[in-house]
Amino acid sequence: MTEQDLQNVNKWNEITDKDGFYITVSLPGVLSQTTGYYDQFFIARQPIEVLRVSEVHTTAETAEGSAYLDIEKLTGTTAPGSGTSILASEQYFDLKSTANTVSNRENFTGLSSARQLKENERLALKDLGTATLSSLTGVQVTLYCKYLNKGGYR
Repeated sequence: MTEQDLQNVNKWNEITDKDGFYITVSLPGVLSQTTGYYDQFFIARQPIEVLRVSEVHTTAETAEGSAYLDIEKLTGTTAPGSGTSILASEQYFDLKSTANTVSNRENFTGLSSARQLKENERLALKDLGTATLSSLTGVQVTLYCKYLNKGGYR
């Protein structure tokens, strides 16, 4: 293999603008008020990196106390609710924020180093805070991801 061939191979492996894909999870209507629905929703088939997470809700929570949404990575036999946050420290989504307003977390400022998943690692929703969810409706979360290997090309 020539030096030029080696450089071309390295360029292929270092592509950062690979074809990405979206993962969407929705808790329509009053399902957003039930803790049991905040559960795992994705299993990685190959190594991926989450680049952006967006959240919106139809009706904001009004109960006393705090109400936040986290996205967590689950490895091995880790149960939902016990994983590692992919959001940067204290960057949880506020479920009491203005309704119908998209909130985003992206890149290195809004996401933690746990944003990279290996094959068979999972993602889950996790509700945090002290409020008893009683008025929250229509939680919608969309993640934009990219493959960490050859960009999904075989």
